[in-house]
Amino acid sequence: MLINHLLAVLCCICAGPINVIFARPVDTLPGQDEQFKDNLAGPLWSEGGPVVTDVLQGPDGECWFQASLAALVKCHPATITNIVEDIGIGNGEEGKDTDKAKIKLLTKDDEWKFLEVDHKSSVTGIADGLTNWWPAAIKRGVMKMGGYEGVKENTLDGGKASNALRFLTGKEVDATIEPTIPGAWYWIKHSNNSPMVIGTKGETSKLDSRHAYAVMSYSGDGPDNARARLRDPNNGVKWYDLKDIIDDIQNIAGLADFASVP
Repeated sequence: MLINHLLAVLCCICAGPINVIFARPVDTLPGQDEQFKDNLAGPLWSEGGPVVTDVLQGPDGECWFQASLAALVKCHPATITNIVEDIGIGNGEEGKDTDKAKIKLLTKDDEWKFLEVDHKSSVTGIADGLTNWWPAAIKRGVMKMGGYEGVKENTLDGGKASNALRFLTGKEVDATIEPTIPGAWYWIKHSNNSPMVIGTKGETSKLDSRHAYAVMSYSGDGPDNARARLRDPNNGVKWYDLKDIIDDIQNIAGLADFASVP
């Protein structure tokens, strides 16, 4: 018996160290990009924190959500770090790979809810060559929360920016419908400090129809020469003369009284 035991030990020693193989997902999960299905971890954001270029639209129909994220992180990146907490292997260090996050969102019943999400079940996006997944983490959390128009288990199709700003910040929201040029100017001149999203009509001439844009900045000293710098979640940033796009605007959504965040 002793001889057999010694032989077994010698066999293990000769065989060398045991290699531990970690399982990877074989198939993509609902809403997940094929190219990211083998990624088990990645940085929530780069060193320096979340930036607007981390936000990219994935499937059609979620522009309202992605534009709201872009508007929020543009105004106050700290809003995002208040929503997303690293609870994984990154230990909260900026730029470090991590596999889990906790998301804080306001439910339709006006109660704060904390939802845990993991990297491999989140939809990831590329920004500056890095897979920063805080937008994906928030998106997965929103889908787990549910309760709002357009929010389902595996899709964010056809929601409202006003709802997104509400469940992301917990603040009261407001909107102006089919504004005039002076009315739109009154709103966008507050966009440097208060997140704002433009939604377009079903038929448009300059902007994409039934789409959402984050208001990044403005220029001009009044309605007559007002310009707006808009971020399309699909195609980057562009300046527009307000008079050229006013007929395309269905609504502008923002925080009530142009509140700041956080």
